[in-house]
Amino acid sequence: MSEVHLPKVYRELWNPYRYKVLYGGRYAARSWTIARNLIIRATQTETRILCTRELQKSVKQSVHRLLKDQISLLGLDKFFDVQQQGIYGANGSEFMFLGIKHNTEEVKSTEGIDICWIEEAHNLTESSWDIIDPTIRKEDSEVWLSFNTRFKFDHVYQLFVANPPPPGSLVIRSSFKDIPKYVTKTIDKQIAGVKKNDYEKYLHVWLGWQANFVLIAMTGALALTLIWRLLPESAPPDNNGMQPKLILKDYGLLLANRGFMKYGILTGAGSGVIMAFVTAGPFILISYFNVATEHYGLYFVIPVFSFFASNLVTRQLAGKMNIPHGSIYHSFHHE
Repeated sequence: MSEVHLPKVYRELWNPYRYKVLYGGRYAARSWTIARNLIIRATQTETRILCTRELQKSVKQSVHRLLKDQISLLGLDKFFDVQQQGIYGANGSEFMFLGIKHNTEEVKSTEGIDICWIEEAHNLTESSWDIIDPTIRKEDSEVWLSFNTRFKFDHVYQLFVANPPPPGSLVIRSSFKDIPKYVTKTIDKQIAGVKKNDYEKYLHVWLGWQANFVLIAMTGALALTLIWRLLPESAPPDNNGMQPKLILKDYGLLLANRGFMKYGILTGAGSGVIMAFVTAGPFILISYFNVATEHYGLYFVIPVFSFFASNLVTRQLAGKMNIPHGSIYHSFHHE
């Protein structure tokens, strides 16, 4: 067997965990690393490995070709018998390939699995997970999941990343920056081109969608700093304005004011609707209308301009209806 080198970021894979989750941006060598790791394990001891994914109608849609290529690169063609429906080792090891959605009953009846590798796990539904997890029940068995980050709504993302993962979990986030020795000149040029021409796509695809939120947070921090440093206070200076007793007193007056409560409740309800739309909008556009992940932001130009336009229309209508500026303030003042 040829000498094997695995990226440092994935070294912990050799240690035992019930769940091993590898996720992040593109070209992080996750599938390549898992394939090599499983092949090496299969040569060391008899291991039964189920390779699966949510949608897989045939072996061609599986990691069969990836494993076959890695077996050849490692010089193990004589050890493994690569057949169309499975891969078999000389020591009794076996790689099986089944799709969860189209082979539900067959997956349920699979026995004695040592390792289950779920590729493209971002597509895995909660119902499919509820099939896989209890099926892999052999003592010291493991479930490996690999996926590119897509939505925070994805079941495996919620299960292992957004919330504290189940006990016995190893969760590794990675991108191409974690494997500099493995980035080819072709990939390096491709990444540089995307970064130059479409920075949003570069963040989302190559670094993972969380990078977008890091950029937004940095932009917000910069904006807040500029506002604090450059914009003067609109109200007269009040040295006592930040005293806790006065702040609580003012809030008490506001909450006791019927006019404020009317506008507050209506404004809160309206803001809630807007936030619900902003939160669910990307998921609906991408999942139900098949909008590309790097393009859905363009569709948000429509509601943004609509928001500004509605404010302008409201101002014009207020003028025609003789509603004076500051009417909300006066309603608070007189109640």
